[in-house]
Amino acid sequence: ATENPARSDDNERGPLLRTRRRIPKRTRFTHNHPPGLLALSGTEIWERFSYYTTRAVLVLYARDVIFVPIDDEGEKETFVWFAWRFAKLHGVDLRHTSDISEEARRARVDAISSKLYGTYTAFVYLTPVLGGYLADFTSKHRMISIGIVLMFLGNFFVGAERNAFFLGLVLVALGNGGFKPNVSARLSEMYENKLVVSSGGFQGSERKGKRRMLLSRKDSAFGIFYCAINVGALFAPLVAGFLAERFGYQSCFLAAAVGMIFAGLVYFTFQRRLVYRGAALDIIVESRKSRRRRNNDTNNTTNNITDDSDDEERAGGSTAVESDNDTDDDNLDDDEDDALLPRNAANSDDFGGTEDAGEEEEEQQQHHQQNKLSLLHVFNENKARLTALFVVMITTIGFWAAYEQAGNALSIFIDERVSRDGVPTAAFQSINPGMILALTPVINRYWKYQSETNREPDQVMKMAIGCCLLGLANVLLAFASTNLPTGAIAEADLPPGMKLNQFWIWLYFLVATAGELYVSPVGLSFVTTAAPKEIVGFACGCWFLSAFFGNYLAGEIGSLYASAKPFAFWSAVGVLSVSVGVALALARNKIVHALKEEEEEEEETNSRSRGSKRRRKGRNTTRDERDASGGSNTAL
Repeated sequence: ATENPARSDDNERGPLLRTRRRIPKRTRFTHNHPPGLLALSGTEIWERFSYYTTRAVLVLYARDVIFVPIDDEGEKETFVWFAWRFAKLHGVDLRHTSDISEEARRARVDAISSKLYGTYTAFVYLTPVLGGYLADFTSKHRMISIGIVLMFLGNFFVGAERNAFFLGLVLVALGNGGFKPNVSARLSEMYENKLVVSSGGFQGSERKGKRRMLLSRKDSAFGIFYCAINVGALFAPLVAGFLAERFGYQSCFLAAAVGMIFAGLVYFTFQRRLVYRGAALDIIVESRKSRRRRNNDTNNTTNNITDDSDDEERAGGSTAVESDNDTDDDNLDDDEDDALLPRNAANSDDFGGTEDAGEEEEEQQQHHQQNKLSLLHVFNENKARLTALFVVMITTIGFWAAYEQAGNALSIFIDERVSRDGVPTAAFQSINPGMILALTPVINRYWKYQSETNREPDQVMKMAIGCCLLGLANVLLAFASTNLPTGAIAEADLPPGMKLNQFWIWLYFLVATAGELYVSPVGLSFVTTAAPKEIVGFACGCWFLSAFFGNYLAGEIGSLYASAKPFAFWSAVGVLSVSVGVALALARNKIVHALKEEEEEEEETNSRSRGSKRRRKGRNTTRDERDASGGSNTAL
């Protein structure tokens, strides 16, 4: 029998009792993945389209419209609410500019535009910490829904009314905080075992084979999800560049609002039926049942075309073989079904249902609860490991500060000093996601080759290499801009013959993107691997906090671009990134050694714990045998 799913909040947490879901007809893509992966990937494509559409023009819009200075008797229609206050908070006076040169005025505007970009992108990385925290008290689905609505309203306000610019950015940042962490969490939940209620709490399937299969498919699913992010980021700057040239900057924010409408349509249409905990497990069960039906049909067809004498001779053997196959498949299906049943309704053997197992589970739950209640205990027990994580996170702040110049100072640099040949400035931002899609399989294959030849660097060294690659990209750009003039200039002030060939921008993104692939995904993997299991979520939040500080620092560094010579600016950014890489390389041995020592101590502790549990189990077994023997003597 089929039942309609429960409400969305219950879907997200998993069915509390055994339920049967109608599994949609599978396509070639969904043979190994639940259809919910397509739903969340489609949602993410449109959300990233919305974000990168506004990011591509943000610093240009701020420079040309938002922070256009006005004199004391200026026109009020040029005034944007909170613009001059924001500038004043950062030490820039936009009101009294009549007594300074045009170049100095442009330098002020460029500086405050860079600070705005850094502040906005920094809070985009900070709010997911709050959104993930609130989801624990409400639900992930609810936070995603709120995030979609807030991002739509924020972009719509900016596109419809220029004076609502700062209010709109705040709404978008808050909406991103509700959406970003929880959509990834819901994707992860689809590749987890279903949970059920029992007297002993929530219980899940303990089959190692199923767990390995789910983890393998989960890794593949996040790879597909990561590609979806970059598909949205690839097309967004192209659309933004076209709209900005034809209809003005505000049309880009309206396009971003339309993108959030499509994201909401995809999510709200499919999430209730397709996105739920254990969706991948249902695919595995359905696949095995289909395989069993095909095997049974094949056996029946074979038996029908054999003659009677062969049937009599093979009756015993065929029946035994068929019975074995059915038994194996039935056991597989029963394993899956038992994962959905309350413990007291399933066969106790399927759950390893001895009293010792229950005691062991209860001890583990109590130990986990105590660790959650005492973070200080976790910190004290893992000082070396957490120190290593802290060093990595602090050093990567410099990487993010250098990397985010691609959307900040580099946008102004391209607009003023690069021969674009009719290509909109914002469209150059699509080079980075395109390079990610092109380079990811190449770098993965290269790592695989290094692994096969025992030359693959560890995670810390990969991050050091990535920082150095980003530094090299900035040094190449500095070398190319040696003869470019100093200061903030208008696009028309520089003759076409003196502008930089756009080949150098493509080369910059090629090398910088390779560095990003060595740092961003590898760094997050390092954090989840090295962090103590009690605080993995907290450690991931700290990783994004390092991006928050890096983005804010990127705004402060970018504000120096307008008053510096391009060669000096890009050289300084390159030196910063290379310095981070060198620092990671020098600290690598100590970091690896600290993690190795913690792993050895943890393994020793676990081995002692397993030994004590085996001894306790042996004592319990002896006591049970003695009680059984006493009962037999009494009966006699």
